[in-house]
Amino acid sequence: MKTITCFDTKEVCKTYQEYLQSKHWKNKKKEYYNKNKRKCTKCGSEKDLHLHHKTYQRVGNELLKDLTCLCANCHSEEHKRLNANKKSKVKKNPKKIKRNKQNNKRKKKKKRPHYKKPVYQKKLEDLEKYKL
Repeated sequence: MKTITCFDTKEVCKTYQEYLQSKHWKNKKKEYYNKNKRKCTKCGSEKDLHLHHKTYQRVGNELLKDLTCLCANCHSEEHKRLNANKKSKVKKNPKKIKRNKQNNKRKKKKKRPHYKKPVYQKKLEDLEKYKL
């Protein structure tokens, strides 16, 4: 995992576990709980709450909408679900790669001229309009 730099406190954490002990994360948790209820967003429990990252793209500079409150049970179920999704994606990718290799043979496109073809004839109706 890459090092995590907290943008407001300028802390640099080598691991995610170290990041969870940082001042930045503690402040972010306080900010979240001040604006949101201390309840699990899935089951409504008020015991053994965890703050879960919906996305890990902005760790160290996360937005409040990137976080959700989950009880310990729902939190572990969420991570099991996410890990199962990762494994299924890994299994599907080799098949897609094989199909893509077979489909890589592309048909040659016809070359189009870089200019518009001139119009040499007008419709008879147009010619009749301009007769004197």
